[in-house]
Amino acid sequence: MSPDEKENLLRAITENMDFDGWRKNHANLTFQDQQKIYNEWTLRCRDQRYYKKDLFFTALNTIPELEKMGILELGPYKGYLAFDILSKYKVKSYVGYDISEVAIEDTAKEVLALGYVGTALKKQIWESDDIPAFDIFISSDTVEHLTSAEANSLFDWLETRAKYILMWVEGKRAGESWATVTASHILELTNDDIVSIFTKKGYETVTQSDKWFFFRRGDKA
Repeated sequence: MSPDEKENLLRAITENMDFDGWRKNHANLTFQDQQKIYNEWTLRCRDQRYYKKDLFFTALNTIPELEKMGILELGPYKGYLAFDILSKYKVKSYVGYDISEVAIEDTAKEVLALGYVGTALKKQIWESDDIPAFDIFISSDTVEHLTSAEANSLFDWLETRAKYILMWVEGKRAGESWATVTASHILELTNDDIVSIFTKKGYETVTQSDKWFFFRRGDKA
């Protein structure tokens, strides 16, 4: 694909919110291409809050010595979930990483005042070498925007780092297709696939229902 063709493709995807076009051409898009797209989409969808905070609260209530734990959130957007958690709980640290530079720049001052640190990724998080140590991995409405190969890379990366994993994931249901879905969902893994992957990695499923996953690493928790 020539530079001009790539530029025209990116413009068509962003200006038309062409999610099917994004899915169709995903393999041809670099991380930087994806970042340009998500920056533009963020400008068009400035306020997105889909997380189910009560599920996160219920899970965090069961984690001993939470105040000694570091939290890493993937896909924090503008820090809405971080604000709710930090307003309720004391933790050692809370960092968030997002592909959207615009979302990170728009992070509310109120959550920054609570100690939250948001960073725009320069490459995929599992390819980054400057991520601080953490104990709890949190993600809401983010993993479904990864391909199955990318999700598996993320899960492999988490295996040696996260003691607890709390995720809300729009997993694909068997026999269904993302075609015509008006969102950048591309994950082909089902909920059962995700549970199986983490079970094989030595995690216990604490709770799992619908799109909610709470895993605890059996050898460290």
